[in-house]
Amino acid sequence: SRQIILALAQKNTAIKPLFLDTNQGITGNSNLVLKNAKGRYFILFGGDDLMEPGRITKQVEILQNNPQAAICCTDIEVFHDGNEKDSYIYRNKVFYNDLGPAKVISHENAPPTSALMFDLNKGIGITFDVRTPVVSDWLFVVEYAIAGSIVYVPEVYTRYRRHADNSTSSGIEKAYLEDRLIYTDIFIAKYQQYFFSYKKQRNNIFFTAAKRYYKAGNFKGCRKLLVKAAFEWPFSYKPFALFLLSLFGRRFVKNF
Repeated sequence: SRQIILALAQKNTAIKPLFLDTNQGITGNSNLVLKNAKGRYFILFGGDDLMEPGRITKQVEILQNNPQAAICCTDIEVFHDGNEKDSYIYRNKVFYNDLGPAKVISHENAPPTSALMFDLNKGIGITFDVRTPVVSDWLFVVEYAIAGSIVYVPEVYTRYRRHADNSTSSGIEKAYLEDRLIYTDIFIAKYQQYFFSYKKQRNNIFFTAAKRYYKAGNFKGCRKLLVKAAFEWPFSYKPFALFLLSLFGRRFVKNF
């Protein structure tokens, strides 16, 4: 990747490479880029993701035509390492189109951040919180959603690779869960007006983890997480239904 970036920088002087001897993770790396960024628009993009031609031009145009917007979001194709058959299109319309911050906050999961473009003029002072080293990009997205509106483009401009080192992979699931709980605590303290949205989010966090335990056959662990989900937001029927299924000790459904 370093050689490719250097070659591109030689062809285009607008490209300013920043290299580190030690990988600081998504939080440290992203804050370094933000600190050195000179332009108005920002995309957080991993070296293993793919960007379709015309994406930057399209999103800049959309943001310029919507001065109230802080984020421009597109659809994204998700593909898995070595298995193109499992690829699918993540339609971000359901998640982002005309949603206010409260709904974005309470949603079960966030789409890959690499599909987003941010207007840095709307998010002056917003950085990646070092207290959440795994999912600080989600905190970043929500704060931008509070700073301005979100514009949705129903086209695929990015391909996002799922692999063993993703934050949502089973290998670092515990750290992912802990980070998500930390960021809800941060935002409950910072944005009291979204308290109930974050209680819903915490319910979703525990429920999502419980589903993984259920599918893995860990029914006891599943029930413990579902109890925690109920204490956060008791008005959802899905955790209750999954709790009953786990009591039978069998996986009655492929997906829940």
